[in-house]
Amino acid sequence: MKKIICILALTLIFETVLFSQVSEYMLDTTKQWNILNTSSPPWGGDYCSTIAYKIIGDTVFNNEQYFKIGEGYSQTSAYTYTGFIMREDSTGKVYGATFCDTTFQHQGLMYDFSLNVGDTITPYSTYGYYSSWDLNLEVLKVDTVYFANKYRKRMVLGFTGSTDSCEFWYEGIGSKLGLIYPGLFMFDSSHELLCYFKSDTLLWHDFNYPNCWFNNVNTNYVSLDLSISIYPNPASDRLSIDTEEKGMIEIINMQGQIIETKSLTEKSNNLDLSNLVSGVYTLRIKTDRGIAIRKLIKQ
Repeated sequence: MKKIICILALTLIFETVLFSQVSEYMLDTTKQWNILNTSSPPWGGDYCSTIAYKIIGDTVFNNEQYFKIGEGYSQTSAYTYTGFIMREDSTGKVYGATFCDTTFQHQGLMYDFSLNVGDTITPYSTYGYYSSWDLNLEVLKVDTVYFANKYRKRMVLGFTGSTDSCEFWYEGIGSKLGLIYPGLFMFDSSHELLCYFKSDTLLWHDFNYPNCWFNNVNTNYVSLDLSISIYPNPASDRLSIDTEEKGMIEIINMQGQIIETKSLTEKSNNLDLSNLVSGVYTLRIKTDRGIAIRKLIKQ
């Protein structure tokens, strides 16, 4: 009887240790994350470009090992150190810091894959310290999905108090917004995972886009030399779209689904948002001369 009890106890201890550790570490020198950066007016232009991230070295601070994050802008360019470092522990927590010479300028918790449904987190990101947004995200769902060539833990997050998802995390990969961008939503630009590689092998590609590299202007996402004003942003029940050309606008949720379309027939157009739940949406404006992409925050 005692032997059976000991075996059960050891089994319980083993399972506790097993499920408290990650199945795949995120920070790996063989990995590469290609991020699509879409810049939008009023502060930016109207173009898409690719920034690729890799680990290009390491450093030790306070007896903890951190990895240096490098970025590249083409398939052949060298990767340069961004001044951002990350570290990861065995429980699924990933930390980031802005690191200049030998000094931490800012640091914080980026990811926590040990969170449960109902838990909240305010993720630290590379630009988060300088942003006026202090977004508190809530875990809406934790499940396992097949993503990037294997089954992975997935965490679905939304703004606190909302039941609509605004971000997805995948164990071993990070946020669908990009490795160093968890919880980051900006008016003048947006980031999303475009392609993911390991050992130079492409394991995931967002097939909404034709390839893994964009250089400011692409035939599928050309720059529009016209003025498009979208306000207010964030918005509550109504959105105004001012444009010089007729066209169509699509509202796309975080799952990539087109949930509403509207023709733009006037210079000033109004869009009813009262049926939308709170969250982050992509606005895709199509005209005869191209496509413009905007981000919308619905309160």
